Amino acid sequence: MMRKRLFAIALTGILAICTLGQGFNAKASEIPSTTDYTLTIPARLDVTQIGWNESSGITVKSTGTGGFPEEMKINVIAESANGWTLNLDENNKIGYTMKNAADGINTTMWKFNAVELNDNTENGVNRPMGIVVDDYRKKPAGSYSDIVTFTASVTDKILYDGNITVLNYREGDNTDSSERPDKLFDGNFNTKWCTKTNNGGSYEARTGSKKDLVVIKVEEEMILTGYSLVPGSDTSKYPGRNWSKWSIYGGNFENDSSAGSMYNFENDRWVLIQTYTDNSESPSLGTDQQYYDFLILNNSTPYIYYKIVVENLRDNTDNLHQMAEIRLFK
Repeated sequence: MMRKRLFAIALTGILAICTLGQGFNAKASEIPSTTDYTLTIPARLDVTQIGWNESSGITVKSTGTGGFPEEMKINVIAESANGWTLNLDENNKIGYTMKNAADGINTTMWKFNAVELNDNTENGVNRPMGIVVDDYRKKPAGSYSDIVTFTASVTDKILYDGNITVLNYREGDNTDSSERPDKLFDGNFNTKWCTKTNNGGSYEARTGSKKDLVVIKVEEEMILTGYSLVPGSDTSKYPGRNWSKWSIYGGNFENDSSAGSMYNFENDRWVLIQTYTDNSESPSLGTDQQYYDFLILNNSTPYIYYKIVVENLRDNTDNLHQMAEIRLFK
């Protein structure tokens, strides 16, 4: 039986179209020279087996002078000529999906931010990419192919400025009614979510189903690319109240009641987007009252519901934690 192959032979950039894998300089006259970059992807991806077939990934390298602008990002979008099928002819097609890993998420979009581009100026930033191919054992032999076009663009890092609705939360039993999690999204540095559990032992020892969390809804589905945290006004005096580990999940439930239900707090329909351990990664959450920005890499799925879980505290012997503000980037 002949091996079935996927041929990916097209790539578009800002101004140029070239053969994949060659790499090219992309620059437009209306864009500052600091946003020059090269984009490199494989010239071809041969399908060798049912299921996961890995490529060398997508690499973006900043080539401009003075560093890539902090407020900008590079988006790469993939489009299939055949609607994500490998075609022999009109009657013989094999479906496939593009993913960032064998057990990863389906994705046709990759985002590259200024911090990582400026930290990797020598070799660039690589994003994993491959395809999962449907079972083709009953298909006739032949050369099955598709053309995938990758389009790159430079855009602003966009602050989400729409409404954020708190649907539900879990918090300690000794929480002032004026310091509930809705204060995280009121734009006021002087208010905060501050919660404590009496006689609860160390926060770290609390099981997952007893960790504090908040479930929110944004106005429309969006791909979360980052967020900012602002510590409480007295965190410099009480640094142990800062979060030291937290997780962010996304979900697309059928309605607000389902997303916000306490019975769905641990539902596997929540998809983990990021778990961040402070002091082991950069940047670190400080105690000064300012915005601390955190990036989310490899998330290409839009969600309308998000869940933020406080996993641990700077002082995990205490059960009191606080945070003044959260803002989201898309």
